[in-house]
Amino acid sequence: MLFVISGRRLPRPIIALLALILLVLAATILQPFIRPHYVVPLRTPTSVVSRIPSTIINARVSLHDILDQLESIISASASDYINDKQAQELGFRLGSLSLQGYAADLTSIYNDFFSDASPVIDLLPRVLSHLSLLPPPSEALPKYIYSTGLEIPSDLGYQFHSWAQVNPDWQNVYVSDATMDEWLNETFVRDGALMKELDALGHDHGIIRADLFRYLVLFLRGGIYTDTDTGCVVPISEWGKNPDRPLINPLLSSLPDLVRLADPSFDIGAGEDGPSLLVAIEFDLDADNWREGGLARGIQVVQWTMLAKQAHPVMLDVLGRVLRRTRTLREAKEEGRELSEPGALEWSGPGPFTDAVFRYLLIRHGVTPSRLHQISRPVRYGDVVCVIPD
Repeated sequence: MLFVISGRRLPRPIIALLALILLVLAATILQPFIRPHYVVPLRTPTSVVSRIPSTIINARVSLHDILDQLESIISASASDYINDKQAQELGFRLGSLSLQGYAADLTSIYNDFFSDASPVIDLLPRVLSHLSLLPPPSEALPKYIYSTGLEIPSDLGYQFHSWAQVNPDWQNVYVSDATMDEWLNETFVRDGALMKELDALGHDHGIIRADLFRYLVLFLRGGIYTDTDTGCVVPISEWGKNPDRPLINPLLSSLPDLVRLADPSFDIGAGEDGPSLLVAIEFDLDADNWREGGLARGIQVVQWTMLAKQAHPVMLDVLGRVLRRTRTLREAKEEGRELSEPGALEWSGPGPFTDAVFRYLLIRHGVTPSRLHQISRPVRYGDVVCVIPD
């Protein structure tokens, strides 16, 4: 191919330059059709590093600084809740929303009712370990299914016996009123503060005693509690399987990886093993109509079936709420003061239990009640799984 202008041959240097230009143009045109080959740099290019201030490149951030920042972020969620008018209209009574106030309240409950209750084991350190952003791995869930009632087990229908049929590797423990008294007397010191309140209830308040039993047995032993009028459709091993894990805070989600980078041998338990608490949302109604339905809370958590590992803060919190109210009523009666008793829903049932669940989610994981509004699938926040009952 000859390059000529007006019949004259061009000099060779000019021809070479024109050929190079043609090659560049051809490569530019064909580039979109050629599969690119990427080379990942082993180091950040100097041009990029030069744009980052040296104070950042050479920064040394301690794990304590990260934990402090996370606690501040979670505390901010409490402020969001306080300013959330809709959440307030749903009837929640959470109590102190600071981490320090929560820990102090749990400690006070334990010292008031459990420090002299049993000489066998001190569960308070394990309770408080749940409040750490770096909790130790939790123990396995005991495979016991507890129930209580007035009937003879053989008189209960197929629905109740489905628990054993669907979960053959679990042990069913049915507790009658008489058996409950025996267990309480064997487990707790007779003249302790806890037994004083239980004795004051007597058998005139059987529903309150039954509610206290379910919280007590899960707090002290762990496992599952279910009422006798329930049935098991899905094996327990499938409960809450593959839940959604909504991202609350990227830094909190990255904490396990950050810790392992600092110390690969460190064993962090939260989120790696099975949930420490599994509950179901029973009702989820608008703020303007839940009271008309006779409910305790606008978003109400089931307490007729629940799963918990030993010494979970939610169980200690709800026990404190019920026992303190029982003590207040007993003291008023002894002093001759008139004090009306609340209904079971508010005294020991889903009212205080729902409050205890949402208080823990808010203080420990920064999860406001609105995040569980109208959920359609199991969701997991830290060590807590929330489901919709079948």
